[in-house]
Amino acid sequence: MKNTDICPVQISGFLDNKIRKLFQNPDKILKPYMKEGLTVLDIGCGPGFFTIPIAQMVGENGKVIAADLQEGMLQKVRKKITGTELEKRIALHKCGEKELGINEKVDFILLFYMLHEVPDKKDFFRKLSKVLKEDGIIFIVEPPFHVSEKGFEQSIKDADEEGFICIERPKMFLDKAMILKKKMKMIRKLAEKEIPLWLELAAEVESLFGKMAGNPEFEEAVKEAVKNGEVFCHENEKKEITGVVALSKAENSIEWLAVKENSKGKGISKLLIEKAISELNEKKDITVQTFTEEVPEGIPARKLYFAFGFRDYKKSGINPAGIETVIMKRDKIN
Repeated sequence: MKNTDICPVQISGFLDNKIRKLFQNPDKILKPYMKEGLTVLDIGCGPGFFTIPIAQMVGENGKVIAADLQEGMLQKVRKKITGTELEKRIALHKCGEKELGINEKVDFILLFYMLHEVPDKKDFFRKLSKVLKEDGIIFIVEPPFHVSEKGFEQSIKDADEEGFICIERPKMFLDKAMILKKKMKMIRKLAEKEIPLWLELAAEVESLFGKMAGNPEFEEAVKEAVKNGEVFCHENEKKEITGVVALSKAENSIEWLAVKENSKGKGISKLLIEKAISELNEKKDITVQTFTEEVPEGIPARKLYFAFGFRDYKKSGINPAGIETVIMKRDKIN
């Protein structure tokens, strides 16, 4: 936890005032990710600008670990909560210079304006991985002037190398932000006996793709793809199949992709696309058929394909569900 540019206690008032709330309102920033009962780790908590609102959001069954290198910052938080109902929800923790010193698992980690203070970010991410639950979230926000765009992108790469995936880039005024989750590396080939599970998933998304389950032509294509080893699935900790991607090596294309409704937002689609691309020939153009930009339901998929370097190539007509589609192409890598 040793850092090189920490904010001294003497000017902590700058971090905790009404003017700051006009630009960085804790409720607006964090409420979409909070729910009652969560255990939250606020690293670099300072005087508790985010700690106090988080404790209110997680409720009486939740917990906030307010962690800081400086005892003076923790004393300021203690002064605010002593004698209040929040005193039972907030645990104050002084980090060591090289270790977090936290043993319990947490659901959510907040790093607000502090990651740039850590000299060895890869080592830091390794430490965070040990305390974050498998389905937990890390919310990182960095200041606009201390951290360049290049430096921020490098932090994303560092996190990626240590087993995290960036699933969202929240828009924040001037600041740079990212949401990280642990990579769930349970990607494997779909077995023939699991075809009914794929068809169950297909039934969930028929409003977007048209009739699939019970369609002889589709089911025959499914069997052929599985037989050829061109179908991969994501399996969660409960051994449940949560997403499927099918590809065609002959066409060098991604043919089918879907994630179960209750598993969306966990980075599964990104992992499946990564796997598909790795199985295809990147020295040739890779294509995928998806929705046009005018289709609201297709926006998440389009954003993801864009992130992998795909661009609109040509229109491909209306699919069996009556939705306009387009072929996107990822140029070959020379």
